[in-house]
Amino acid sequence: MEDLERRALAAKFDREIFDRLAEEEKRFIRKQAYYAAGHFVSESDEEWSVALLAFYEAVQAYEESKGNFHSFAAMVIRRRILDHMKKERRRAREIPVGGDTLDSDIDEENVSAMDYEISERAAERSRGNGPEQTLVQLEIEALGQELNRYGFSFFDLPDCSPKAGKTRVACRKAIRAMLEHPILVQKLEDRRSLPMRDLMEYSGVSKKILDRHRRYIITCALILTGEYPEISEYLRDVVVNDVSHPAAGRGAVPGALMVLLLALAI
Repeated sequence: MEDLERRALAAKFDREIFDRLAEEEKRFIRKQAYYAAGHFVSESDEEWSVALLAFYEAVQAYEESKGNFHSFAAMVIRRRILDHMKKERRRAREIPVGGDTLDSDIDEENVSAMDYEISERAAERSRGNGPEQTLVQLEIEALGQELNRYGFSFFDLPDCSPKAGKTRVACRKAIRAMLEHPILVQKLEDRRSLPMRDLMEYSGVSKKILDRHRRYIITCALILTGEYPEISEYLRDVVVNDVSHPAAGRGAVPGALMVLLLALAI
């Protein structure tokens, strides 16, 4: 068990440990809130309070059998943010803003009951649509925004994805080198470009292949080293474990993820 997982388990029963953990994980919590809300979330925003409460919920619900704590907490935080946003949209439609309403007395008990019902219905709709589908869509949207910062989009991926067998093997070697040497990922994030010379040295892949397929390699590296637990679960099988059909044994692949997998030609 990793140190983070041990601390998460300990935080269930010790408020001081939880407070320290929450403080240290602020960047992670804010990133999950950003992915779910679709905009920057500051600590003065309501979404931040929802995310922090969701993080506490994740700690309380976490068990060793649930695996990686970050993946589990990310799922809980994003679901709660999503439920909150649906609740707010529904409330905006349900509650009129005319003068009669503003001037009238409001039964606080009834409003609270209504809020609860709205929240429950939103959660049911979210579950009905499939939480995995929702999370995949959120991750793909967040990934699209990250790719834009590197100067390309999903539409560029089909043209730069490797098609020939030998080229695919070479690209996988390059991606594995990125995963095995964090300094390469750090340089990628700092420069917003592939560290060609260093990657050639660590992977043994030629400059010609790295240059031709750099966007494909960047995309895979960002997915596998970033906060994309749902997407990376499928992609890791191909890039790391050499599984020909990453969806095998996992049930139906969410439609949005299938589009991305096809764009990556895997």
